[in-house]
Amino acid sequence: MNRKYFGTQSLPKQARYGIFALLLAFSSASSFFCENSSKKPDPAFNLVTANMTLPTYTCTSVPSFADLTSTPGFSSCQGCHGASAHGGVNLTDYNSTKADTVPGQPHQSRLFQTLFGIMAGYTNNSVKQAVYCWIQGGSSP
Repeated sequence: MNRKYFGTQSLPKQARYGIFALLLAFSSASSFFCENSSKKPDPAFNLVTANMTLPTYTCTSVPSFADLTSTPGFSSCQGCHGASAHGGVNLTDYNSTKADTVPGQPHQSRLFQTLFGIMAGYTNNSVKQAVYCWIQGGSSP
């Protein structure tokens, strides 16, 4: 048989299976990294954060969500975690952001835990403290 695929000669069977496996792996990975807004629990996240020692900050005030979003460095978070929510949470939207918190309990809040897990290298201490104090103060609008 002399079939052509996208302008090339027919690929051997093993190569077709290899390409199929790569496409399947890529589609699975993209589904993993681009989670939808259903906020499904992630067992792997729980395994990572279970052994973390999270810091406690001293809060001199209870920031509102508007105060939180105006913290120096927070706007860089919103580049990936904005209205399109590529990172799984929309940090420009109060309800979306609050959904990842346990008001009054920063150490039990996925948002705070994430700052010391996968996002540790992308956030500065002022953002971490602002998030901590916002959650500690009740995650108010």
